[in-house]
Amino acid sequence: MMRAKCFAATVLGMALFGIVLVSATRAQSITAEQFRNPKSEKDITANKAYLIGAKDALLAYNNAAEDKLFCLPGVPQLSFDQASDIAIRWARKKSINANDLPLALVLLYGLRETYPCAH
Repeated sequence: MMRAKCFAATVLGMALFGIVLVSATRAQSITAEQFRNPKSEKDITANKAYLIGAKDALLAYNNAAEDKLFCLPGVPQLSFDQASDIAIRWARKKSINANDLPLALVLLYGLRETYPCAH
C-alpha cells in the first residue's frame, strides 16, 4: 500500500513538473478559450502538452486519493481525445465565463460531471 502511494506521488510530481515546464514558456496557464482557439501550430503543441500534463496529474492524484474527485469505470485511463472532448463539452455547456477558466480546472469539472462518484 505504501509503495503504491509513493509511486502515485512520483507520477503526480512528474506530471506537475510537465505542467510547470509548459506553463513557464507561456507565463500563465492555458484557458479553455486558448485551448479551443489556438493561434498557431506552436500553440497547438503547447496546448496538447498542457492538457496531457493536467490529465495525467488529475488521474494520478485521484487514483491516490481516498475521497475520489471523479470515478472512472474500470482501470483509470483517459486518452488525450477523451480529455479534450470532456473539457470542451463542459466549457461549452456552462457559459462564456468558462472560457477564462484554466484548462486544468475545466477538465476537472468536466471529469466530475462525466464520471460522478456515488457517495
